[in-house]
Amino acid sequence: LQFTMATDEFSEMLEEFVENPLSQLGALSTESRQELRKEIRKRKLATFNRERNELLGNDKDDIIRQRKRQQQEDALRAAESITESLQRTKILLERELERSGKTLEKLTESTQVIADTLDEQHSYKDETTHAHNIRSKMKTREYSDVFLIGAFLLLYLLVILFILYRRFSFLFSWMFFWM
Repeated sequence: LQFTMATDEFSEMLEEFVENPLSQLGALSTESRQELRKEIRKRKLATFNRERNELLGNDKDDIIRQRKRQQQEDALRAAESITESLQRTKILLERELERSGKTLEKLTESTQVIADTLDEQHSYKDETTHAHNIRSKMKTREYSDVFLIGAFLLLYLLVILFILYRRFSFLFSWMFFWM
């Protein structure tokens, strides 16, 4: 406690000396003057060191703040870049989804067209088979008609020959005479 009081008194005296050095200097002894100069140097050195530490500390704080700010800006830029990339990816995925939807619609339409074509092909196949059966029957009937017409033509010719033979048998009798 005495030391702090003595230091406070000395500080007050030092302040008075700093304010009015010439008036106080003559009143002090040589030994006191040397102590006063040492104390002034110590105080100046302490003030200088404190200011220096504050400046250096502020520089370190400023550097730290700048680094933090830079890191935050870098993180923000990276986040913005990632966000933009994700937005581009989202847009691409939406386009691909739309394209896939259109492709699916076209595929569905194509499947329906193929199914309709297959149904038509089956109906044409059935009609072709039916037409082939009818053609086969018609060919069979044609052959039977040709056979019957030929048979009936032969029969008709035989009947005509028989009738002619009966009517004109006297003309033919000399031909069959030698038989």
